[in-house]
Amino acid sequence: MSKYRVMLQEYFRAYDNPLTEEISKLILSYLKFYGYESECDLIRSKSGLYEISFTNRKNLAVLKFGEEYAVLVEYDGLVPVYPLCKMDFIKGERLEYLGNANNRSIVYTKEGFSKSFFYGPNNYIGMNKADYLNNNIREDIFPDEYRDLSEYDTPMMRIVASADFANEMRAKRFNPPAYYGRQF
Repeated sequence: MSKYRVMLQEYFRAYDNPLTEEISKLILSYLKFYGYESECDLIRSKSGLYEISFTNRKNLAVLKFGEEYAVLVEYDGLVPVYPLCKMDFIKGERLEYLGNANNRSIVYTKEGFSKSFFYGPNNYIGMNKADYLNNNIREDIFPDEYRDLSEYDTPMMRIVASADFANEMRAKRFNPPAYYGRQF
């Protein structure tokens, strides 16, 4: 085993780490960058997936990982009710949820976190909550805005750039005080 795989295994106290070196490094970097600390012990389900909760004193995050599966869901507040962001480290996808039931929007980042698409409220009219949370929109719908993040060389920098793009869209859509990043 290599350095980050062992570190992830020891950090979570898992029996084994089925994730690759790159994915392990990306998960640890993400948790450290956003200040997440482990909240409770690791839970192993019957399906072989590990689950662990993290908090950064503002938000709760739940990481589930196993063989060919690594998904982190961040929630608004300290209870797992309304997700803010869902990341699939294996597929290189990130869904950042903007708005509420009345004006649902998503910033969808894919292809190794290198392309971000903003789907506005018109794309989600009449869609149920489960489809919205999984971004099950039709393939023929074009995004409202698009940003190419391939200029950033590391996946972590592309993830941060994707979050900045989501913050810009949040500010444009909802109001400038909702903007969490730099001022415009």
